[in-house]
Amino acid sequence: MARIHPQLDQIRKSSCLYPGLWFNLFQFLSRDVHAPTTAAYRGSEAHAMRMIDAPPSSTHCPVGFDATRGGWHYAAHRFVRHWRGRRPRLLVLVDNGCASDCEYTTFALAQLPGTVIAGSNTNGLIGFTQPGFVVLPHTRLGFELSTSLTDAYGDGRSANGYGLDVDIVLPAAEDWSRASILALARLLANDSPYRARASVPANAMQGMHARPDSTTPGAIP
Repeated sequence: MARIHPQLDQIRKSSCLYPGLWFNLFQFLSRDVHAPTTAAYRGSEAHAMRMIDAPPSSTHCPVGFDATRGGWHYAAHRFVRHWRGRRPRLLVLVDNGCASDCEYTTFALAQLPGTVIAGSNTNGLIGFTQPGFVVLPHTRLGFELSTSLTDAYGDGRSANGYGLDVDIVLPAAEDWSRASILALARLLANDSPYRARASVPANAMQGMHARPDSTTPGAIP
């Protein structure tokens, strides 16, 4: 776990509107919270309330951008075809329902040696983050206003609506069956995939992602 970098490249926008946007987001995320709550939760709620109650630091509402750089980028993840590590491989299954914290978890697990990401692209909610919820006073039209931008790949590409890509694509419903997933897991655990290939359903290896192999550059089945 010590080799995981949890921080993504992030640009956060701040202004006098931020406390109100964050307060609205906190209320939205708390809609299913019921008493009794923890002391930590009550502290966060009190902090959100103090933020909107604090006097503005300036009457001109200056806008600022704070950039934070992470220690690792998703583009550095590599599919290792022949795994000879001392630790078991980790198979991470994701699809379009994986969003927000799920995508952060995928980002973290992808840093571990031998990890294989399989399924389909994640949701893409990781692109624009920490949205504030706004309701126009006359039309009552509601919308979200993002307050930060993350760059998971580290090269400026947008992940909004595209998400994190995978090493192995599972395009059909039968690819997600128990038998197919177990066959894929056994194949990945084997030191030589070709020896186990005869016992694996054909659809278990369809759609292999073209991300370069770290041991055999450019090689894909």
